[in-house]
Amino acid sequence: MTLKKRTTLLFFLIIGSFFIMSSDISAESTAVIKVEPLNVRGGPGLSHEQVTQVHEGESYPVIQQKGNWVQIQMDSTKGWVAKWLVDLKGTSSVDKVTSDVDRLRIRSGPGTSHDILGHMNKGTSYTKSGEQGKWIRINYEDEQGWVHQDYVSVTTTASASSDEQKAEEKTVQVNNLNVRGEPSLTAEVIDQLDKGTKVTVTSEKENWSNITYQNNQGWVASQFIKKSAPASTQEDNNNDNPSTAQAKGTVTVETPILNVRSEGNLGSQVIAQVKQGDKLSFLQEKEAWYQIKLDNGQIGWVANWLVERGAVTESNSKQWITLLYNATNIRKGPGTDTAIVGRASMGDQFVVKSHKNKWYEIEYNNKTAYVADWIVANSQTDIKQMSQKNQTLKNKTIVIDAGHGGRDVGTIGHDGFYEKKLTIKTANRLAERLRLAGANVILTRTDDTYISLSSRATMSNVKGADAFLSLHYNSFPQSPSVSGIGTYYYHKRDRDFAQTVQRAMIQSTALHNREARFGDYHVIRENRQPALLLELGFLSNPQEGKTVQTKSFQEKITKGIAKGVIEYLNK
Repeated sequence: MTLKKRTTLLFFLIIGSFFIMSSDISAESTAVIKVEPLNVRGGPGLSHEQVTQVHEGESYPVIQQKGNWVQIQMDSTKGWVAKWLVDLKGTSSVDKVTSDVDRLRIRSGPGTSHDILGHMNKGTSYTKSGEQGKWIRINYEDEQGWVHQDYVSVTTTASASSDEQKAEEKTVQVNNLNVRGEPSLTAEVIDQLDKGTKVTVTSEKENWSNITYQNNQGWVASQFIKKSAPASTQEDNNNDNPSTAQAKGTVTVETPILNVRSEGNLGSQVIAQVKQGDKLSFLQEKEAWYQIKLDNGQIGWVANWLVERGAVTESNSKQWITLLYNATNIRKGPGTDTAIVGRASMGDQFVVKSHKNKWYEIEYNNKTAYVADWIVANSQTDIKQMSQKNQTLKNKTIVIDAGHGGRDVGTIGHDGFYEKKLTIKTANRLAERLRLAGANVILTRTDDTYISLSSRATMSNVKGADAFLSLHYNSFPQSPSVSGIGTYYYHKRDRDFAQTVQRAMIQSTALHNREARFGDYHVIRENRQPALLLELGFLSNPQEGKTVQTKSFQEKITKGIAKGVIEYLNK
């Protein structure tokens, strides 16, 4: 071949390759930023280094997409942003390549002589980015791969602009619904959602739904979410069918003023207030909350630790037992050596099927399970004696110290999240929970403000606090697998306090127990009051970093801290 012919062939190969590699770029596509701020990374994934930040409302041209990440053009630079945190406008159609067989080889080039990059199982899909002969190029993880056309199906879907695309809102139907990184039971669990959580379905694949929720994104099994009913009345918003729901019993308010909320969490809207001694019909129980019906027919939720539950009204012929302790193990069989199938809280009630050899057989999540008879009660008298109504924080002053703030951002998580933002979030939730229990709560900071360490300890000393709690999240980037919750005390007098709170937090969250131990920290060393420093999880651990930011975890950790404080101050 002559030099001229080789040069001409090379030119066409280069031009051809350019068109193949550029087939997934749409000059008309624009990404509109939905959050403030949004991290821009050097590659399509949280493991890539943050290169800059963009801001809510800004628009940038889209260069390409890989999985759940979008590459955008910013002046003279480019970077990657999470697809679920932007609105895509004017996006062209997308070809999805789905494997028809298991273990389909993904190669580095269009031919069997190229290296194997990975495999596709039947039903797995990737975005098509080009083709050559009988080979199709796909966006595979962080690189380009090739599969043979004889073993795949290609479907074209219109990736319409956000103005045209109407994502469907659905509601989670079960507790602890696993959210996975990919649409597969073998994929990593990245979060869990509570029953009743609202999610937005952006796409579906076979029996899986791709959802967004609280600025997060993942995959859930489609069977466990259902289309949200239209909100026509207040009752419709709070109960599937409150007009026909039958009361399961009554609860009596045990605190001077109790907020009734729109949902079963401290972050929801206050819709009414009731007074001490008021008796309310309750319809259902979810974790630490009762759904109740007011005299005017309004449906709401109240915290179960601030009311006393009366007798159950349904099925008088059935025998019921009531748990005496939080974090009670529910087991698969009648013995402590059998598997734990769940945990339940003090006051939870279950129908008894049988009783033999010191174990109750009970109805649990529509199945049969077992609980030891020495940790339950079968009469309301026993429950009243064991109830939490004596565990009040009335006339107690508690100082909550949200670690860091202002110019002191604290540790930076695996995903670029600042510790200072999470500590104030936890502090506010904990403050509300403790106030509901009657405590006088003082926050060392209520916003993103820098506060010196000495000022934090001084506030506790001046106020004569009954308890001081400094909230933090940990980091050890040298070993991203390190995890867990730990409690630190400086003065020996506070060791029992630390052990009590640590035990309650572990029971509530089930995270790794790093135990209560001595720690030489200024805010507890210079504190004359009972003082603890709490490390509530590792932001440097990718999985735990995601977990601690979830609404579910924030509910559990604040519930655990409050329980430990109540238990210690009422000894």
